[in-house]
Amino acid sequence: MCSSDLDLVIDRRRVPVVYLKPMEGWLETAALAHRLVTAARRRHGLRLVQGQAVTGFGRSGGEITGVELADGTRIAADMVVNAAGPDGGRLATLAGGHLPVQNSIGVNLVTSPIATQLRRVVHAGPIQLRPESSTRVMVGGQNIDGTLVPGDPFRLDDPRALAELAGAAAVMPALRSARSEEHTSELQSRLHLVC
Repeated sequence: MCSSDLDLVIDRRRVPVVYLKPMEGWLETAALAHRLVTAARRRHGLRLVQGQAVTGFGRSGGEITGVELADGTRIAADMVVNAAGPDGGRLATLAGGHLPVQNSIGVNLVTSPIATQLRRVVHAGPIQLRPESSTRVMVGGQNIDGTLVPGDPFRLDDPRALAELAGAAAVMPALRSARSEEHTSELQSRLHLVC
């Protein structure tokens, strides 16, 4: 999306600074995980274990050689990758390391279909926008993230959701006629690194 294309999407009078990362994108994590698991099953005979927490790691000569599960099962591995998201800090500690993970509940809103030319991720102050499909937009921001309590239900008519959508409509005028039709809520992990 070049600058003139961006002018068709973003109200430059109301949003003087828009931040674009040329190589930024997104991926559908559930679809990616499904494809990776399916490919690993087919190519390498993967056995997927679900519902078991990692409680420790096998070691030999200072190297991690596998994982230990809550039910006592031990699984040998040539390599262990910590991709535990919100649980990543706990697993790093079990492995003898430190991973400074900060967890909070994050919400993204998905709009009703609108006429849009949005094709990239856009950061405009506290609002982030990205295409959810050719006619829907995913709206994320800081009005909701970190304000939710685990276990509390979140509704699309929540004042924070309405404020988030109104803020997005100020950035992207096509959203003025949109409403939130869906939301995703998940525990988000952020690494807190001090350099």
